[in-house]
Amino acid sequence: MTKGHIDMNKALLAFSFLFISTATLAQRFSHYNTGTLYESFENPSQGVFIADTTRTIAFNFLVPNLNTFGYLKGNAQTTLKSRAFTGRYNNDALQIGQARPNNILVNANVYLAMIRILSNQNGDQELGASIQTKGNGRGNLTDETFAFFNGSQAFAPGTRYDNIFNGSAYYESYHQFSLTYREKATRNLSLGIKLSALLGIAYNKITVDGSTLTFDPTADNATWYMHGSYLSSFEPGQFGRKDLFSFKNPGASVSLGATYKTDDNFTIQGNIKDLGFIRWSDNFRASYFGNATTVEGLRTGSREKNVINALSRLVEKAPIRYANYIPIEGRAEISVSKKFTGSVISYTPTAIVAKALYHGGSTAALVNHIQYSNFILTATGIYDYNHVLSLGGQLMFKAPNVEFYVGSEQLSQSANMLSANNKNQSAIEKNMPYSGTSVFLGFSVKFGRMFERWRNTSYIPTGGEPGPLGRFWTRLFDR
Repeated sequence: MTKGHIDMNKALLAFSFLFISTATLAQRFSHYNTGTLYESFENPSQGVFIADTTRTIAFNFLVPNLNTFGYLKGNAQTTLKSRAFTGRYNNDALQIGQARPNNILVNANVYLAMIRILSNQNGDQELGASIQTKGNGRGNLTDETFAFFNGSQAFAPGTRYDNIFNGSAYYESYHQFSLTYREKATRNLSLGIKLSALLGIAYNKITVDGSTLTFDPTADNATWYMHGSYLSSFEPGQFGRKDLFSFKNPGASVSLGATYKTDDNFTIQGNIKDLGFIRWSDNFRASYFGNATTVEGLRTGSREKNVINALSRLVEKAPIRYANYIPIEGRAEISVSKKFTGSVISYTPTAIVAKALYHGGSTAALVNHIQYSNFILTATGIYDYNHVLSLGGQLMFKAPNVEFYVGSEQLSQSANMLSANNKNQSAIEKNMPYSGTSVFLGFSVKFGRMFERWRNTSYIPTGGEPGPLGRFWTRLFDR
């Protein structure tokens, strides 16, 4: 077995542990209606400048704005936590022979640079540019998939198991270079667009639609058959540092946003995010497999390595090389909010519904912002298509020209993972409704000339005509 084969299979195994090892859907909803620099790039119709209050250039000064989210729902929680944090497998919670699913969702979104400029002193046009790195993954893997990496110990000797490995999982990652334009088209309506050039980093997808496993306890081996496909953007064992930034996998995407404020103070916002694709280079590999192999030494100390090597032999069968156009994971969102203002405290609840564009299922969220002076406390509740309920919180300091935030959309799960990382055995063995982790933090400042209303400013703006989006809107609806 070559080093390349072993590295590829280690990558496949690592995918199963991805929700732990990357600490990764990125912070998704907590910034709605906060007016942060981060939100202006995620929701391009949102503005960041306030007349007579803020300055006209917003920048993160190359301080990464990190947003991560990930979970695993199923019986394999204890198995993965024990393997990741103690080096041993605990398969007590797994139900062997029933092909119980484990749902995995992972995302990461890191803005390395963001800058937003008020492009005219009327305050109705904003331009922005950003550099970010994103990763998305999801999967449905059975209990037996995780148990088998520990050999035959969880399985009945001499038994044949059918279709216990059926499932799928995929992961994509890419760099995104974006330009944004936001315009207040009318008194109540703001429109925004985000145009992005993409550079693909990695893509992997495995699908298994047929499988059998038969144990021979006398010989301490098993016959393993699988049927399915494996797609990869790179040759096994050949992914290196140079592939982290390469021009060989280009792509493009667009995000569109609209925000409408009604006369009775409701805000309705809609977004189409990351509608685009990546052209993976001619080195893209597709393997269609349907064969069997023998797995040796299932009770020895090298059983995990033996299973990994057998997996390599199964899925690496006569790969076809070709360029492949694959859409990135985009989504559509719509939200409704209303701000209630008291003498010292304001409260803004926001209801959000999101739908992945190329995958099944929807997500609903309720975001609650409570603001006192320059501090905003946020409580979130999120319910998704896997019937996963996430409860989170965020603390934000938001002065007119400085903002800092930190939080999590999975408070109890993140606390459990932190405790497990500190080798707390009860945290490792705790089988929660799901295990996961989420953390996000960010920082930005505003500088430059003060954004002043024309009545107060010593600078007299010229023009006053609507921008291109406003003129298009007027021609379309005000005939």
